[in-house]
Amino acid sequence: MKIASGVLALLLLVAACLGVSVPRAAYAHASFLGSDPAADSVLPTSPSRVTMRFSEAMAPTGSDAQIVDSSGRRVDLDDAKVDPNDLTQMAVSVSRLADGTYTVAWHNVSAVDGHGLQGSFVFFVGSRPPDAPSSASTKPPLLQSRVDPAVRWFTLFGALVATGAILFDPLILRFAAGREPRRAVTGALETARGRIAIVARAGAFAFLGGTVGQLLLQAGITAGVPAYRVTPGDVADIFSTAWGLRWLVRFCCLVIVVVLMGIEWGVERQGRRPRPRYASLLWVPVSLLLVVAMAMVSLSSHGAATTDLEVPGAINDGLHLAASALWVGGLCALVLTVRAFSVLRWEERRGVVAALVARFSLFAGLSVGVLLVTGLYSSWLQVTSRAAFDTPYGSVLAVKLVLVAGLLTLGALNLLWVRPRLAQIRGETWLRRLVLGEVALAVLVVVTVAGLTSLEPARQVHSRDEQQAALSFGETVQGTRIGGTVAPGTVGTNRVVVTVADRNGAPVNDASNVLVRLKFLDRDLSPIELTATSVGGGRYEVPPTVLSIVGAWQIEVEVSRPGSFDARTASRFLVTSPTDVSTTASSAAPPASDGRTYWSWVMIAAGALVLVLLPRAWTTRPARARSRVLGTAVVLAGVVLFYGGHTHAPAPQSVLNQTNPYPPDSRSIEAGRLLYEQQCVKCHGAAGHGDGPEASGLVPPPADLSTHVPLHTDGTVFYFISSGFPGTAMPAFAGTLSEQQRWDLVNYLRTLAQPLPSR
Repeated sequence: MKIASGVLALLLLVAACLGVSVPRAAYAHASFLGSDPAADSVLPTSPSRVTMRFSEAMAPTGSDAQIVDSSGRRVDLDDAKVDPNDLTQMAVSVSRLADGTYTVAWHNVSAVDGHGLQGSFVFFVGSRPPDAPSSASTKPPLLQSRVDPAVRWFTLFGALVATGAILFDPLILRFAAGREPRRAVTGALETARGRIAIVARAGAFAFLGGTVGQLLLQAGITAGVPAYRVTPGDVADIFSTAWGLRWLVRFCCLVIVVVLMGIEWGVERQGRRPRPRYASLLWVPVSLLLVVAMAMVSLSSHGAATTDLEVPGAINDGLHLAASALWVGGLCALVLTVRAFSVLRWEERRGVVAALVARFSLFAGLSVGVLLVTGLYSSWLQVTSRAAFDTPYGSVLAVKLVLVAGLLTLGALNLLWVRPRLAQIRGETWLRRLVLGEVALAVLVVVTVAGLTSLEPARQVHSRDEQQAALSFGETVQGTRIGGTVAPGTVGTNRVVVTVADRNGAPVNDASNVLVRLKFLDRDLSPIELTATSVGGGRYEVPPTVLSIVGAWQIEVEVSRPGSFDARTASRFLVTSPTDVSTTASSAAPPASDGRTYWSWVMIAAGALVLVLLPRAWTTRPARARSRVLGTAVVLAGVVLFYGGHTHAPAPQSVLNQTNPYPPDSRSIEAGRLLYEQQCVKCHGAAGHGDGPEASGLVPPPADLSTHVPLHTDGTVFYFISSGFPGTAMPAFAGTLSEQQRWDLVNYLRTLAQPLPSR
């Protein structure tokens, strides 16, 4: 047991250490951000090259672009390549182009997880024909390959079964039944071990076969051909990428695992079973190699490709895989063991089965707890917002959650209803049935996981859809439907149209005031305020407006109408340049500060589970002590990360000048109002004048927010809310409010400083 407890701690340490070597700044797919010339732009003369910018680093091998004219003839110089100094850019040269319409078709491969994207856009030289098409959609296909989810399922399930079955003997079976002196029990025990070894070998071969299949699929994606048509050269090109190097480490580990298992199988075939100590030493390297192989999978996961959260994302994915292996693989081994003991008389096997289930329940409980906390964190990383659930990734995740709920229900029945009845043979019958049900559900859960790893993360799909619809806006506020468009959304003269309707959709033509405010977000510039006039049909237009700077802009619309409350909405859009690549794009990544805070909670929760459950699995005092030390170390690391993430030094200017990532729409302002009433009214008062019920006892008195907030940037106000204000009673809210909540509060404070026009 000393070896088992020590190696279990070592496995966790290896998984954590391997998770540190992760790539930086990635979204999980290299999404298209912009181009020079811009999509749908009209150029007076031919460009010499076309440059495209993407959201993350691309693998030079497998990323390409072509330009064709309206007849389909290729007009580029076939020299497309990724910029070696900036792997987020790709350019292709062209010869002199005649007047006409040109289509740019591109495809790329992520340098992080190997996923490929493709898309196209058009531009015009000379003039734009009246019937010219707009740019084609850059939305990637739902799946890179129809067989990709199947290959991923084969790989994942093989990894879980192999690792869980290998660990089942030293962690559970040997402890529960190894001390039984009776010869009949010993024979059944050897039968169980033989069957478990067969399953472990099958899982290892499946893991290895799926790994080879993933290489062929990746080579096909990179070369742009089906997997069955890849050449040795296409495969060799993969090893020049980070994905290929991680694949090579995984493959080598699995080959060694298969060789070691083959040696053991050969010894068994000759009738010379390994001595107990030899067997103990064999599972240690096999387990370590399988953990390293799974770590390579985690380093190419969506979690490892989350901007500014790569390290916690990769480690979280690795812990999730390890806990899944211990549970899912253990369930498969438990079924085989119970069946092997069924040949004995009930009196001979009753005690062994009860001890086996009790032992497995401890590790299953630890695994389930770790799965829950890491699964929640992973779901937040890849979905981030409620709206992002309305994507294919969100739908598959919902199915997975339903299946996991069923799996937990069966596990609870086994623990609370079946286990107390194992003194009777009927209890063992129900045990076999429910465990088989758990295995069946586990297979389906891994199917959904394979689908999730094949799909683009929900946060990125949702972010791209928002960006594509950024030039149009709409919201129902106070019974008034406010919508509109900004066109064309490029530097120069733009047309802003606002539509106003009542709650039933009927056009409103008698609005007394429609105020439009346009504000550039990347610098603290005065907003452009315009009054829109009615043109009929519920439409209101402002005079032609010049937007002079490339970047993120915000439009705010305030509508006053007789007999109704004033309504206000806001939205963000991106102004691009027809002569330059857009360098400002909405980020698909979740808030980094929230991610670090949540990760510290995951560590604290996981450490607490280890501290409470793992010592109960061992009988010797040193083993229990090591378990407590491991759990305590993880809890303390989480506490240090939590407080370290909220220790604030003087804020740099870049922090004070940061832009509020959430537009001041009705949702944000209402959320900020509720937070203000909960946290701020008692000191600052209902209107923000510093006259709250507790203000009289504070020295210095609370600030008048209606006066002070307009004097500061959004970033400065956010910093004061997060860190508090030195020398005053203003507390720091970074530890109690999420990043989004603090930004919502900033938006609400702006309404105190800039009240809506009176009706």
